[in-house]
Amino acid sequence: MPAKSKVRERSTSTDDSDSETRKATVRKRAKKASDSEAADKQDENHQAIEQAIETAEKLAESQMEMARLFLERGKPEIARRRLLDVIERFERSAAAKQARQMLRQMEASR
Repeated sequence: MPAKSKVRERSTSTDDSDSETRKATVRKRAKKASDSEAADKQDENHQAIEQAIETAEKLAESQMEMARLFLERGKPEIARRRLLDVIERFERSAAAKQARQMLRQMEASR
């Protein structure tokens, strides 16, 4: 009987080892899937941010164009408010830099 017991022990040991290997494989696959999902989500977030930046830049440019039109039409106070709005809302944009320059020019020409 002892010989059969050793065979069962080896079989159980092998089964345990196989089970652990399968569990490790499942964990690795789950981690890869999770990492892939996280990367996809990060990519989606990045795209959304890029789109928001692009939209903000277009809005700032639109406000700048309106300010130029108001200046051309002889309405400097309305143009000034638009320029200040661009500076406040889009402070680090190229449009804000242009708005500051236009305000300085308006002040200099008074």
